Amino acid sequence: MQDVVSLQARAAAGYIVMLPNPRGSTSYGDKFTQACVGDWGGGDFKDIMAGVDRLIERGEVHPDILTIEGYSYGGFMSSWVIGQTNRFKGAAIGAPLTDLTSAYATSDINNYLGQQVTGDPYRNEDAFKLHSPMSYIRKVRTPAMITHWEGDTRCPIGQSEQFYFGLKTPNRKTQFVRYPGGSHGVRSPSQSEDSLVRTLKWFAEHK
Repeated sequence: MQDVVSLQARAAAGYIVMLPNPRGSTSYGDKFTQACVGDWGGGDFKDIMAGVDRLIERGEVHPDILTIEGYSYGGFMSSWVIGQTNRFKGAAIGAPLTDLTSAYATSDINNYLGQQVTGDPYRNEDAFKLHSPMSYIRKVRTPAMITHWEGDTRCPIGQSEQFYFGLKTPNRKTQFVRYPGGSHGVRSPSQSEDSLVRTLKWFAEHK
């Protein structure tokens, strides 16, 4: 979830901003939208990496100073990506789902998760583990800043807490910013500004 102003702020700071539309997104029909059912972090990950590779081929970005950012499902993807590759120098992860088993038990969309991952973690444990970023956290080497609002019931803040402590244990570079109140899509203007400033600072320090 990125508003136009925050995207313009990133561009104004000198960043090339890629907004991918990977499989599982909208605009290409129902089949395309349903393409990630049972495959979170699969085809969508390949599509995002293909977009990055295309920008590199065109000479628009340098492969050694890439950063990644995402919120909500984008937060899931950002936390997923850094567990699959070390090509990014910094990550900004907002309101992610990182452990699909605990998310199923605490999110207000557990039925949706059951449809997406297929089943529930008590009968399909392997699938929920396979598609959880927490399962790959030992591979993460990318400095990651995580932001989350305490009032979020869609992607509960415990998802970020789990990921943060998993990163912090081996003394890797990480930061956890938690904001009081708010929800999954609503926060104060001052919090939005603070989050933007922190994100740009984090990327400036890790690129």
